[in-house]
Amino acid sequence: GQGGTGTGNFNIGTLIGFNAIVTTTGAGAIQINGTGGSGAVASYGVLLQTAGTQLSSNGGGITINGQGGAATGDFAVGTYILQLTVQDLNGGDFSISGTGGTTGGDIAPGVWFNTSTTNVVTSTGDITVTGTSTDTSNMFNQGIVFGNDATINSTSGNVNLIGTASNATYAAIEFDPTNSVTNITTGGDITATANVGPLNTPNGIPANAVIDATNNTFNGTVAPGRLIGQFLMNGNFAM
Repeated sequence: GQGGTGTGNFNIGTLIGFNAIVTTTGAGAIQINGTGGSGAVASYGVLLQTAGTQLSSNGGGITINGQGGAATGDFAVGTYILQLTVQDLNGGDFSISGTGGTTGGDIAPGVWFNTSTTNVVTSTGDITVTGTSTDTSNMFNQGIVFGNDATINSTSGNVNLIGTASNATYAAIEFDPTNSVTNITTGGDITATANVGPLNTPNGIPANAVIDATNNTFNGTVAPGRLIGQFLMNGNFAM
């Protein structure tokens, strides 16, 4: 999808929401691409939203790729996943990527998972998330953001996070400061690569492990509690 141009709001490349269900009954794959247009506010590349909305494949896997547009105000997120379930319960792999656009205001991360009803679930498949921010103006230009208890779960697959911030002021990978759940759980391994900015974990001492895996490997700078705090995890750890 390609967002429109103009001076209004919500020039979105691809929007799937309002209890829509996208599913494959066989082993087919699902691929979603979107490029945001230009306008005042909310030039999302891909926006997947509202509880009850579901993307579901049956072994074929799911690929999502969003490119944020140009907003004169706020919000030019590459891929924004808000209040929905993305699932493959028959071993399919997920690839979720996004590149933030440009704003005259704030908020242009590459990939943003938001709210506790956002769940990315697969059985044995691997999950790869790649988020890149390019906007150097103002605030909230992270590579990948996990906000408000959003979760990723794989029974035995590996989870690979690759985040790139627009500059070192912002986090390459950010776990929301008030998260109260384990954001990423897998019986496989987690590898997180933070480019340009750091990997930020919740403020202070979180109530739960932020991640849970057999092996946890981090490349780049890790900022527990943002400055001083603890990064709780389950599993082996390597940097």
